[in-house]
Amino acid sequence: MNAPSSAAFFDLDRTLVHGSSLLALGWPLYRAGFISAKTLLRGGLSQLIFARRGTPTSQLDEIAQRIGGLFAGIDVANLATRMDGAVPRYVVPRLYRKSVAILREHQRRGDLVYIVSASPKEIVEPIARYLGVDGVIATVAEVQGGIYTGKVESYCHGPIKAARIREIALQDHVDLSRSSAYSDGVSDLPMLEAVGHPVCINPDRPLRTIARQRHWQIVKCDPPARPITQRLPLRLITES
Repeated sequence: MNAPSSAAFFDLDRTLVHGSSLLALGWPLYRAGFISAKTLLRGGLSQLIFARRGTPTSQLDEIAQRIGGLFAGIDVANLATRMDGAVPRYVVPRLYRKSVAILREHQRRGDLVYIVSASPKEIVEPIARYLGVDGVIATVAEVQGGIYTGKVESYCHGPIKAARIREIALQDHVDLSRSSAYSDGVSDLPMLEAVGHPVCINPDRPLRTIARQRHWQIVKCDPPARPITQRLPLRLITES
Protein backbone atom coordinates (compact mmCIF):
# COMPACT_ATOMS: atom_id res chain seq x y z
CA MET A 1 0.00 0.00 0.00
CA ASN A 2 1.20 3.53 -0.84
CA ALA A 3 1.93 5.97 1.96
CA PRO A 4 -1.06 8.20 2.89
CA SER A 5 -1.30 11.41 0.88
CA SER A 6 -1.80 14.92 2.20
CA ALA A 7 -4.70 16.98 0.90
CA ALA A 8 -6.19 20.46 0.84
CA PHE A 9 -9.92 21.07 1.29
CA PHE A 10 -11.28 24.42 0.10
CA ASP A 11 -14.66 25.90 0.92
CA LEU A 12 -16.08 27.63 -2.18
CA ASP A 13 -18.16 30.73 -1.48
CA ARG A 14 -16.21 33.60 0.10
CA THR A 15 -13.11 31.36 0.28
CA LEU A 16 -12.30 30.65 -3.36
CA VAL A 17 -15.04 32.83 -4.85
CA HIS A 18 -15.82 36.42 -3.92
CA GLY A 19 -19.44 36.24 -2.74
CA SER A 20 -21.85 33.49 -3.73
CA SER A 21 -21.34 31.20 -6.72
CA LEU A 22 -25.06 30.40 -6.82
CA LEU A 23 -25.95 34.09 -6.82
CA ALA A 24 -23.44 34.71 -9.60
CA LEU A 25 -25.12 32.06 -11.73
CA GLY A 26 -28.67 33.20 -10.99
CA TRP A 27 -28.83 35.49 -14.01
CA PRO A 28 -27.71 32.90 -16.61
CA LEU A 29 -30.08 30.36 -15.02
CA TYR A 30 -32.93 32.83 -15.46
CA ARG A 31 -31.95 33.69 -19.03
CA ALA A 32 -31.82 29.99 -19.93
CA GLY A 33 -35.36 29.58 -18.62
CA PHE A 34 -34.45 27.32 -15.69
CA ILE A 35 -35.77 29.65 -12.99
CA SER A 36 -38.43 32.36 -12.85
CA ALA A 37 -37.88 36.03 -12.07
CA LYS A 38 -39.52 35.51 -8.67
CA THR A 39 -37.22 32.58 -7.87
CA LEU A 40 -34.24 34.59 -9.01
CA LEU A 41 -35.13 37.47 -6.73
CA ARG A 42 -35.96 35.28 -3.73
CA GLY A 43 -32.89 33.10 -4.25
CA GLY A 44 -30.71 36.13 -4.72
CA LEU A 45 -31.90 37.75 -1.51
CA SER A 46 -31.38 34.59 0.52
CA GLN A 47 -27.91 34.17 -0.95
CA LEU A 48 -27.06 37.80 -0.14
CA ILE A 49 -28.13 37.19 3.47
CA PHE A 50 -25.98 34.05 3.52
CA ALA A 51 -23.02 35.93 2.04
CA ARG A 52 -23.18 38.57 4.78
CA ARG A 53 -24.39 36.75 7.86
CA GLY A 54 -23.97 33.01 7.40
CA THR A 55 -26.76 30.50 7.94
CA PRO A 56 -28.14 29.66 11.42
CA THR A 57 -28.28 25.95 12.13
CA SER A 58 -32.04 26.22 12.76
CA GLN A 59 -32.55 27.23 9.12
CA LEU A 60 -30.52 24.47 7.45
CA ASP A 61 -33.50 22.26 6.54
CA GLU A 62 -35.34 25.22 5.05
CA ILE A 63 -32.28 26.28 3.03
CA ALA A 64 -31.78 22.71 1.81
CA GLN A 65 -35.36 22.56 0.54
CA ARG A 66 -34.96 25.90 -1.20
CA ILE A 67 -31.86 24.64 -2.97
CA GLY A 68 -33.68 21.49 -4.04
CA GLY A 69 -36.68 23.46 -5.26
CA LEU A 70 -34.46 25.70 -7.34
CA PHE A 71 -33.81 22.82 -9.77
CA ALA A 72 -37.15 21.00 -9.57
CA GLY A 73 -38.25 19.69 -12.97
CA ILE A 74 -35.00 20.61 -14.74
CA ASP A 75 -33.25 18.15 -17.06
CA VAL A 76 -29.90 17.18 -15.53
CA ALA A 77 -27.93 17.00 -18.79
CA ASN A 78 -29.29 20.32 -20.03
CA LEU A 79 -28.37 22.08 -16.79
CA ALA A 80 -24.85 20.61 -16.86
CA THR A 81 -24.30 21.92 -20.38
CA ARG A 82 -25.49 25.40 -19.43
CA MET A 83 -23.32 25.49 -16.32
CA ASP A 84 -20.20 24.50 -18.25
CA GLY A 85 -20.80 27.51 -20.48
CA ALA A 86 -21.74 29.96 -17.72
CA VAL A 87 -19.02 29.27 -15.15
CA PRO A 88 -16.09 30.78 -17.13
CA ARG A 89 -18.03 34.01 -17.66
CA TYR A 90 -19.88 34.45 -14.39
CA VAL A 91 -17.81 32.68 -11.73
CA VAL A 92 -14.17 32.57 -12.85
CA PRO A 93 -13.84 36.39 -12.74
CA ARG A 94 -14.92 36.23 -9.09
CA LEU A 95 -12.14 33.86 -8.01
CA TYR A 96 -9.74 35.25 -5.41
CA ARG A 97 -6.28 35.32 -6.96
CA LYS A 98 -4.54 34.62 -3.66
CA SER A 99 -6.80 31.66 -2.85
CA VAL A 100 -6.23 30.19 -6.31
CA ALA A 101 -2.47 30.71 -5.90
CA ILE A 102 -2.60 28.76 -2.61
CA LEU A 103 -4.58 26.01 -4.34
CA ARG A 104 -2.02 25.86 -7.17
CA GLU A 105 0.79 25.58 -4.64
CA HIS A 106 -0.88 22.53 -3.10
CA GLN A 107 -1.15 21.01 -6.57
CA ARG A 108 2.53 21.69 -7.26
CA ARG A 109 3.42 19.88 -4.03
CA GLY A 110 1.44 16.87 -5.18
CA ASP A 111 -1.34 17.24 -2.61
CA LEU A 112 -4.83 16.06 -3.44
CA VAL A 113 -7.20 19.04 -3.69
CA TYR A 114 -10.96 19.06 -3.06
CA ILE A 115 -13.67 21.72 -3.11
CA VAL A 116 -16.13 21.36 -0.24
CA SER A 117 -19.33 23.38 -0.57
CA ALA A 118 -22.96 23.66 0.50
CA SER A 119 -23.77 24.70 -3.07
CA PRO A 120 -25.26 22.04 -5.38
CA LYS A 121 -22.68 19.83 -7.06
CA GLU A 122 -23.98 20.99 -10.45
CA ILE A 123 -22.64 24.44 -9.56
CA VAL A 124 -19.43 23.21 -7.95
CA GLU A 125 -18.31 20.59 -10.49
CA PRO A 126 -17.74 22.98 -13.44
CA ILE A 127 -15.65 25.22 -11.16
CA ALA A 128 -13.71 22.16 -10.00
CA ARG A 129 -13.03 21.16 -13.61
CA TYR A 130 -11.77 24.64 -14.40
CA LEU A 131 -9.38 24.52 -11.44
CA GLY A 132 -8.35 20.93 -12.14
CA VAL A 133 -8.95 19.68 -8.62
CA ASP A 134 -9.22 16.03 -7.61
CA GLY A 135 -12.74 15.94 -6.24
CA VAL A 136 -15.87 17.70 -5.02
CA ILE A 137 -17.88 17.41 -1.82
CA ALA A 138 -21.17 19.27 -2.28
CA THR A 139 -24.92 19.24 -1.83
CA VAL A 140 -26.60 16.46 -3.81
CA ALA A 141 -30.08 16.93 -5.29
CA GLU A 142 -32.39 13.96 -5.93
CA VAL A 143 -32.73 12.86 -9.56
CA GLN A 144 -35.29 10.52 -11.12
CA GLY A 145 -35.30 9.70 -14.82
CA GLY A 146 -32.73 12.37 -15.53
CA ILE A 147 -34.90 15.09 -13.94
CA TYR A 148 -34.41 16.89 -10.63
CA THR A 149 -37.28 16.09 -8.25
CA GLY A 150 -36.89 19.20 -6.10
CA LYS A 151 -35.67 17.23 -3.06
CA VAL A 152 -32.17 17.21 -1.57
CA GLU A 153 -30.49 13.89 -0.83
CA SER A 154 -27.58 15.33 1.12
CA TYR A 155 -27.10 18.94 2.24
CA CYS A 156 -23.38 19.57 2.68
CA HIS A 157 -23.06 22.03 5.55
CA GLY A 158 -21.34 22.29 8.93
CA PRO A 159 -20.63 18.90 10.54
CA ILE A 160 -21.67 17.11 7.33
CA LYS A 161 -18.69 18.65 5.58
CA ALA A 162 -16.35 17.24 8.21
CA ALA A 163 -17.97 13.82 8.00
CA ARG A 164 -17.65 13.76 4.22
CA ILE A 165 -14.01 14.83 4.46
CA ARG A 166 -13.29 11.89 6.76
CA GLU A 167 -15.02 9.55 4.31
CA ILE A 168 -12.91 10.90 1.44
CA ALA A 169 -9.78 10.54 3.56
CA LEU A 170 -10.48 6.83 4.09
CA GLN A 171 -11.39 6.31 0.45
CA ASP A 172 -8.36 8.14 -1.01
CA HIS A 173 -5.83 7.24 1.72
CA VAL A 174 -5.41 10.81 2.97
CA ASP A 175 -3.59 11.62 6.20
CA LEU A 176 -5.75 14.38 7.67
CA SER A 177 -3.12 15.29 10.26
CA ARG A 178 -0.88 16.41 7.36
CA SER A 179 -3.72 18.04 5.45
CA SER A 180 -5.08 21.58 5.23
CA ALA A 181 -8.56 23.10 5.14
CA TYR A 182 -9.55 26.61 4.10
CA SER A 183 -12.74 28.48 4.98
CA ASP A 184 -14.14 31.91 5.79
CA GLY A 185 -16.96 31.11 8.21
CA VAL A 186 -17.46 29.74 11.69
CA SER A 187 -20.06 27.30 10.32
CA ASP A 188 -17.10 25.43 8.84
CA LEU A 189 -15.37 25.02 12.21
CA PRO A 190 -15.89 21.19 12.14
CA MET A 191 -14.20 21.06 8.73
CA LEU A 192 -11.26 23.14 9.94
CA GLU A 193 -10.91 21.03 13.07
CA ALA A 194 -10.81 17.84 10.98
CA VAL A 195 -7.32 18.60 9.62
CA GLY A 196 -3.90 19.34 11.00
CA HIS A 197 -3.51 22.70 9.25
CA PRO A 198 -6.63 24.89 9.34
CA VAL A 199 -6.43 28.22 7.50
CA CYS A 200 -8.98 31.04 7.66
CA ILE A 201 -9.57 33.09 4.49
CA ASN A 202 -11.18 36.48 5.17
CA PRO A 203 -12.79 35.00 8.30
CA ASP A 204 -16.04 36.30 9.75
CA ARG A 205 -15.80 37.77 13.23
CA PRO A 206 -16.55 34.57 15.23
CA LEU A 207 -14.06 32.53 13.21
CA ARG A 208 -11.43 35.26 13.44
CA THR A 209 -11.75 35.20 17.22
CA ILE A 210 -11.30 31.41 17.31
CA ALA A 211 -8.39 31.57 14.87
CA ARG A 212 -6.53 34.06 17.05
CA GLN A 213 -7.19 32.02 20.19
CA ARG A 214 -5.90 28.85 18.53
CA HIS A 215 -3.10 30.54 16.56
CA TRP A 216 -4.48 29.45 13.22
CA GLN A 217 -3.25 31.12 10.07
CA ILE A 218 -5.40 33.98 8.76
CA VAL A 219 -5.16 35.02 5.11
CA LYS A 220 -6.65 38.22 3.69
CA CYS A 221 -7.76 38.11 0.06
CA ASP A 222 -8.61 41.26 -1.85
CA PRO A 223 -11.73 41.21 -4.04
CA PRO A 224 -11.15 40.65 -7.76
CA ALA A 225 -10.43 43.89 -9.60
CA ARG A 226 -13.49 43.60 -11.81
CA PRO A 227 -15.86 40.91 -10.56
CA ILE A 228 -18.93 40.40 -12.72
CA THR A 229 -21.81 41.78 -10.68
CA GLN A 230 -25.27 40.44 -11.32
CA ARG A 231 -27.67 43.37 -11.70
CA LEU A 232 -31.35 42.56 -12.14
CA PRO A 233 -33.24 44.68 -14.68
CA LEU A 234 -35.91 46.86 -13.08
CA ARG A 235 -38.63 45.03 -15.04
CA LEU A 236 -37.84 41.81 -13.12
CA ILE A 237 -38.54 43.54 -9.84
CA THR A 238 -41.80 45.01 -11.09
CA GLU A 239 -42.89 41.70 -12.65
CA SER A 240 -42.33 39.73 -9.45
